[in-house]
Amino acid sequence: MKCSDYGIVIVIVHNQNLRNILRYHKAGAKDGGEDIDRPVEDKGEIQIRNSFTALLDFLGRLGYLLDIGVIMPKEVEYFEYFIKESKEEPAIVRYAQIYDFRLFAILLDKLRILPPDLSETKAAYYDEFR
Repeated sequence: MKCSDYGIVIVIVHNQNLRNILRYHKAGAKDGGEDIDRPVEDKGEIQIRNSFTALLDFLGRLGYLLDIGVIMPKEVEYFEYFIKESKEEPAIVRYAQIYDFRLFAILLDKLRILPPDLSETKAAYYDEFR
């Protein structure tokens, strides 16, 4: 019995490769011109990017719920490991910044652990409602 029998894919990505996988695929101004027009076409890269998108989206929903007062910071402690690991990985923070995961930035702000790189992303969320 293998994980693939159940449609489960386990991928180990080295931190060195994560920056490349989570790159801004259209390049240009947002990415400093790196990897210009290098689309994401590899099936494995797409799955990894989709996983990080789902993770940041989920964490962002927690941020939204914190922001509107439905849950309290104590209720987010269960996810503390994933939140801190995401916040501490530069490639993930960069991905959140480039692809505008505003609610993820709100989560980190509400937990008082917002990295400076996501300050503008957080501000954009609040500017939207002014």
